[in-house]
Parts: sequence; structure tokens; C-alpha cells
Amino acid sequence: MANLMSFRMSSLTDDPDPTRAVPACTAMVAAIRNRDRTGLREKLRDNNVHHFRTVAGDTLLHLAVRTGDVDIVQILLDVGHMDVNVPGQDHRTALHVAVNSNDIDMVGVLLDNNADIDLQDNYAMSPLTLAASRPQCSSELFKHMLRKSDRVTCDRRKGPCVPGSTSDISKKLSVKFSDKFQSTPMMLVARVGGHDSVVKLSLLLEHGAEITMRDRDGRNVLHHAVEQSESLEVVNRLLEDPRSGRLINAGDTNGSLPLHYAAKSGFIESLKCLLEAGANRKETNDDDQTALHMASRYGHLNVAEVLLMVDDAQDRKMLVRAEDRLGRQALHEAASHGHHGIVRLLLHNQAPITETTDGSSPLHLAVQCGDLKTVMALLEVHRESLHWTDINGDTPLHVAARRNHAHLIDALLYEGNLPEEGAAMKGNSKRQNALDVAIEAEAQEAAIAMAKHKLWRKVLKHPDDSSHSSKLPQLYNIVKTIPDAAVEFMDRMVDKEGEVVNPYDVTDKRKAWKYDFSYLNSRDPHRSPLKAIIDHGRWQCLQHGLVEKIIERKWNIYGLKIFLAGLLLHIIYVLLITSCTLSEDSLVRGYIDWRNRSLNGTLNTTETHGMCWGNLLHSSNCALPYLVLVFSVLAIVAEAYKVFSRGMRYRLVWDVRMMNCTLYVSAFVYALSFPVPAILGGDESARTVVGAIAVLFGWLILVLFLRRIAIIGLYVYMMSAIFKTLVKVLTVFVLYLIAFSFAFHHLMFKSKVEGFSHPLLTFMTTVGMMIGELELNDSFISRTVLYEPGWSKTVVLLLLLLFVLLMNIVVMNLLVALAVDDTHSIDQEASLEQRIQQVEYILEIESEFGRIVGDRYFQVPDWTAKHKRSWIDQVFNVKKTRIKADRRGGGMNKAGQDQDAKRLSRV
Repeated sequence: MANLMSFRMSSLTDDPDPTRAVPACTAMVAAIRNRDRTGLREKLRDNNVHHFRTVAGDTLLHLAVRTGDVDIVQILLDVGHMDVNVPGQDHRTALHVAVNSNDIDMVGVLLDNNADIDLQDNYAMSPLTLAASRPQCSSELFKHMLRKSDRVTCDRRKGPCVPGSTSDISKKLSVKFSDKFQSTPMMLVARVGGHDSVVKLSLLLEHGAEITMRDRDGRNVLHHAVEQSESLEVVNRLLEDPRSGRLINAGDTNGSLPLHYAAKSGFIESLKCLLEAGANRKETNDDDQTALHMASRYGHLNVAEVLLMVDDAQDRKMLVRAEDRLGRQALHEAASHGHHGIVRLLLHNQAPITETTDGSSPLHLAVQCGDLKTVMALLEVHRESLHWTDINGDTPLHVAARRNHAHLIDALLYEGNLPEEGAAMKGNSKRQNALDVAIEAEAQEAAIAMAKHKLWRKVLKHPDDSSHSSKLPQLYNIVKTIPDAAVEFMDRMVDKEGEVVNPYDVTDKRKAWKYDFSYLNSRDPHRSPLKAIIDHGRWQCLQHGLVEKIIERKWNIYGLKIFLAGLLLHIIYVLLITSCTLSEDSLVRGYIDWRNRSLNGTLNTTETHGMCWGNLLHSSNCALPYLVLVFSVLAIVAEAYKVFSRGMRYRLVWDVRMMNCTLYVSAFVYALSFPVPAILGGDESARTVVGAIAVLFGWLILVLFLRRIAIIGLYVYMMSAIFKTLVKVLTVFVLYLIAFSFAFHHLMFKSKVEGFSHPLLTFMTTVGMMIGELELNDSFISRTVLYEPGWSKTVVLLLLLLFVLLMNIVVMNLLVALAVDDTHSIDQEASLEQRIQQVEYILEIESEFGRIVGDRYFQVPDWTAKHKRSWIDQVFNVKKTRIKADRRGGGMNKAGQDQDAKRLSRV
């Protein structure tokens, strides 16, 4: 009712007093709402109502029609002389409103006053087509409109009615309705259906409506009728018309007949009516598709059965074998949409198994759909199509892998008569087998299904197989792309049903597990699945028993030996450097004495050839620098070779490499400064500093060596992780240190306390105070400490109190808490980190030594585990550990992969 009260003036030129227009309009709206006929007449005599509009654009006549009061509408037409065809909201007339409300009496009044049934609104709907498109509009209203439209039409405001000016009703009913389909009223009645649709259709036919008209898509009224479940009576009524013969086999713009539409919609009774009326079931549309194609595509089994009820076997055979432009038969359509009932029906009617123009068999299409029942129905009659290939060389197994239809893998993995003929091993045009396709499509479920199948060895290519579609082995790509599938394949490489460990002891139920390492061995360490595990952070693969065992075997066979050799050499190297630093003074004196004797007592202090020049056998101390030089040169050459051979990969471990390079260069310079002091400009202090750097990094790198020993490496990793945490925290607390440092320096730089005389010294003093070195008496309370002015001593002591509370108590306890918390969390990850370092070390060994001695020495044979570890394993091999996470979930989503890769990847 709010719309009834919201009015605007479109024009006030006809009103002599515009100021009274709005009150008068409000009064007339109230009279219409209250159905005050007397009051409305009085207002209409005094006011011009033709320009009154609601905000939406409706007139008083539209409002009156919505009330349903015929007398009010008649008063507006007679007294107000309103135009019955005046447009309102959306360009609708009052007759549109009355038809939409199914108000028969109101429609009669408007038609008596010459309402036009053909005026269209903004949606191209006339009152007549609106009545045809509304199922709620009764047949009585429809009949009333058609009967009124037959009479003489005239406009009483333009003069007396002229006899003979009748409207051509048949022409009106045949004119296309200009909606997006350009349908006629008869098409609208047939399309919407309803309980009065037959009566409406009969009325239209009685008034001469043309039955053969077509809409924009070339469809006639029969096309529209067969698409509705409630239009069976409409179909029968249309077929009773003698003109219907031209409709039955008439196609639309695509050549589709009403029979095609009935088969598509699945309304069996309408389809039977068409067939009885003479519809040709073998007729095709422009795509050469029959009605059977439509029924097969949309899964209408009962329709397909009716279409196949042909007495002539030859006609039925032709119907079943009919192909469209793509070479698809009805069987292809049913298979591609997973309608297994229709597939069985067509196969029962001897439908042949053929290929489409793109080489797809019905089995290819059924696999694309993913319906297992359809696949099994096709395999029962034609198992040979398992090996058929499409235009890309893909078998149905390839298609199932690409679509990730894991539930179809068991049915499609068929060995054939000979192993080389099996679908599991067949490659497509890209030399990809089904597993390669699954890897490329990241089809995890399909790959896991292949791993669980008994033919998994024929699916997973061996690393030495020359048929690989890429440069990397299959298992490498599986670990990289779908690690959970890699875990399943690794499970199959472990035979858990092996022989009993002790067959002579019936109480010992343990079994010796057999491990197949052939898929993890690789001639190129950079293509090894182990490298993929480390590079991409696949910890669920790293923790697998097969990976743990091969690492354990590689470590025991050659890794430990090379590690111990490298550790021994580094210990000797570090001891030599340490001995040089400890005996630095004696080395210098020994050289001077030897030089003096060699020069017959004459000391040349400007000699630049060095201090240890002569026969080294006469002085064992003088040999130390030369031994360090030899070790340093060899180490520098080795690092240069690594830079040359690895290229960009060398930079990925720059932290450890930088420490090694710093050690080798500083040790080289330090040792060379003894025979050639000019390298440091003859500066004794410079040699001391370089020696200190060399001995520091030497012992630190020794600690890094010990990380690979299981019983020690755990604590080395824990200390490293805790140190990293403390560094991160201290980057925040350093701001507090700077704040207190400047405050203490500004207050005490005149106090003659040495620790506060310079900003840098003040900062170092403040750091010492934070760890407990307060020196309270000497730095703050002693009488020797001068305060200017004297009252600043109180300020300094208050600042000191704040410093003690904040830095010594709060910060230090917080650091301890963080360290303890890290200890608990790191304990779970330390073993995993050790395993990563062990894999990295083994890969590095294989990469470097494999070029020299050949990769065959690093191929680990299969092994049977007896579940017993030696003392060497317990000392040098990493204990088994499991991160508390679901193996199936870890690292599979993109965020998890990135996080694991950042945390675990080191190479």
C-alpha cells in the first residue's frame, strides 16, 4: 500500500493550480483504496487525473485494477475519461495487470472499453500472450479474451464506432511473439502446460490460429508440446488436427524432429503418440543423430526400449549402428554418460564395438565418465578394447589415470596373454604409460590404486629402463608430485611375509623382511629418488622403512668408512693448525736460530724469503706450517672442483661451504706467513688474528662432522637450533640494550668510569651487566665515581634498578624458557634432521666419488633384515623416529609441501 501513497507529477500544465495537485491525488488514492465511489466521482470532476503517476510509473487505473473493484475501474473510465491502454510500470497496461491476476470480470470490463490485447510491455508480452504463458490463467479468461477480440473494435473518444473495422484474430494468433524465442500464443500454451492447456489450445485452433508457425529456433508447436510431462493431451489434440502431418517430421534449425525432443525429455507416452502418428525413428538431425542417440545420451532406458521395438531386424540393426558426424553410435553416447542399463540393452541388440573419429572406443568414453558398471558391461563382451588406443595413443587405462578414476584401475589393469602386451606397460604417443599420465595429472588416488595392484612392477618403470618419458625416473617424479603414492610403492618393495628369522625356534615368531632397493638405486645421484625426498621435503617418504634401510646399508657399506676417513683427516688438520698456534713463538725463534747458524752468525733482519728456510729435518717444528699448507692446498683444490662440478647447486649449502672456505683460506695464509712473512706485511699481530680464525673454524667444523654420529649429533642439532632461536629473540632485545646503553653513557660519561667513557664501550658494558657482571661498587657506588650534578646519582641508581628488573630478571628468564621449550620440540625433529644430513652426505659421496671409481660400487643389493642392530649401528646410525603427524596428510597440500621443503631441504 506504500506504493499507492507515493506519487509524482509528470506534468502540471493542464492544472490551473499545481499546488493542490498532490493533496487531490492523495485523496483519490485513498478513495480507491477505501472503495469510496462517491468521493472518487467528486474528485474526478474537480481534477485532471491523466498525469498522476506512482513512483514506479503506474496510473490510478492500474491501482484500481489491482483492487479488483470493477465499479471503481468503470468510474475512472467513464468519469475520469482515462485511457484504457495507457502504459504503466514496465509499459504494462491495465489489461496486463488484470490478466496476471486472473480476474475475469476485470478483463471483461477492460475489453468492453476497447482494451488492446496486442500491446506489448518491456518484456514483449501482450495481454494475450501473457494469458497463454501463465498456467494460472483459467481457460474461461482465455476464452473471454478471444471472444471479445472477435467483436467490432473502436475508440469512443475518437467518434462513433465504424462497422466493419474488425480485427483479424487469426492473424493476431499467428503472429510471432517477439520474446527471445519468438513464440506464438499456441507455442506458449503448449510449453507451459497446465490443466487448462488443452482447452486453451482448442480455443486457439477454433479461432484460426496457424499451427505450422515456427519460433526463432525453427521449432513448431509440437516441439514445445513433447517437452512437457503434462502436455500429453496437448500432443494428442495437435495430432488430431489435419494439419499436424506437416509437424511430425519437421525439423528445427538443427534438424531435430519432435521425436528427438521427446526422446531427449524422456516422456514415453508422447513419444509413443508420435510413433503411432507416423514419426520416422530413423530420421537424423544435422549432426546425423537419431532419436536413439538422444535417449542414450540422456539415459532414458524406457524410451530406448520403445525405439528399438522394430519388427524388421535389419531396421533395428541399422538403428543401432547409425553413426553421427563424430562417428558415435548410440552405444558411445550411453557409455560416455554412464548409462549402463542402456549399454546392456544396446549390446543385447548386437551393437558393434567401434571407434569414433578421434579413435575413442565405448570403453574410452565409459572410463572418462567414471562409471564402473558401464565399464564392466563393456569388458564382459569386448575385453580386447583394453588395448585400443585413441588419437593420442592413450588406452582406457591412460584415460582412467588422467581422470583420477582410482575405482577403475583394478578392472583396467589386465596383463594379456604376454607381459609385453599388457595395458599396464603400454605407452602412448609421448611414451607415457598409465603411471606417467597419473604423475603428470597429479592423480593421487589413481597412482595409489596402481601401487596396490598385483601388477605394480609392470606399472612402475625401473630406473635403468630406457623407456622413461622424461629424464627423471618414475619414482623420482612420484616422490616429487604425489609422495603418498610413493609411500604405497615403497610398501610393495618390502616383503613382510619373508622367512622366519629362527626356523629352529618355534617360539620366535619374527620374520625376516626383504627389501628391494633396485628402484631407489640410481646411476646418477642427482636423479635418485632419495634426492627428490630431500629436495622437496617429503618427510613421509624419508621415514619409510625402505628408505631407512637403504640409507643404513649405504652408510654401513661405504658411507661410514668415508666419513671416518674424512673425520680422521680433519682431526689431523685441526691438530696441525692448533699445534702451529700453540708453538707459534717457538717456531719463530727456531727459525731465527737456524737462520743465524746458516749465515755463520750473521742475522739479516730484512730477509723476505721467510723464517723457516733450510733443511726441515733439523727442526721438526718447522715442518708444521708446511704440513698445514699441503692440507690447505688440497682442500682448496677440492672445493674448487666442487664449485666447477656442481655449479648452482654449490650455492644452496653456502653456510657450511663458507665455513670450510674460511677455514682453508685462513689456514693457508697463516701457514704461509711463516715461510713468507711478506704475505701479511711482516705484521706479527695479523698472523695471530688469522691463526685464531683458522683454529676457531677448524674446531667448529669438527663439531659439524660429529653431527652425523647418532649419539652425539642429536645434541649438536639441538644446540644449533636453540642458538638460532636465541639469535632471533636477541634481535628484538638489542633495542633494549641500545636504549639503556645511551642512557648510561649520557649520565656517566663524565664519571671517570672507564666502561662508560665511549658509546661502544658503554654498549659492551651493558651487555656484560645483562649477563650478571654488574660491578655495582666500582661502577656506581664507589666514592671515586663522580656524578655531575650530584642528584644525577639517584637517577642512575633508579635506571640501574629498572635495568636489573627488565634485563637481568625478565629477559634472561624468558631466554631460558625459550631454550627449554625448543628442547622439547627439537627432540622430535632432531633424528629426522640427522637422517636428512645422512642422506645428503651419501648423495654427495656418490656424486663425487662416482665420477672417479664408477657408480657400480654404490649400487646396494637387496637385503634381508634380521631385526638386530650391531653396536656400530647403534652408535653411528640414526634411531628410528616418527613425527607426530598423519603420514597420509603430511606434505600433500601445496602449503604443506612448501613448508616442509623450506624446513627440510638442504641440498
